[in-house]
Amino acid sequence: MIHYQGKKYLIRDYSLQEFIERMSFKTSEGERLSKTTIDNRIRATKREFLDEAAEEGKGCYCWSCGSSQERLSCSHIISVNNCQNDGRCEVAYLKDNLQLECLSCHAETERGLIDHHANYRYKKEFIERYYNNEI
Repeated sequence: MIHYQGKKYLIRDYSLQEFIERMSFKTSEGERLSKTTIDNRIRATKREFLDEAAEEGKGCYCWSCGSSQERLSCSHIISVNNCQNDGRCEVAYLKDNLQLECLSCHAETERGLIDHHANYRYKKEFIERYYNNEI
């Protein structure tokens, strides 16, 4: 039995290759990265992103609605899950894929309700570039 990411796996249920593939995700170059590696890279990118936003004076308000009253979330335009499932997990740790949003706007972004957001044009262009394989 193997314990990985809080789950138990019976190794006899998988070949070693199958197990490695289940626990890793492809980049657009075909390289496989473990979930732990991806998460570590995301954390490092978010730290760098937040430091830069603070230095530029953009770290204290929601980029979608401008609110400075709500708690902010460092969120992805293209979700980590989509990046991993699309075989382009490296997009999950691109700074261009990050934004600061209040929790209300973050919930709207997750539901695709972004057309009234102040940064709608940027999000729309980023999403189009992603699905056109330009990123």
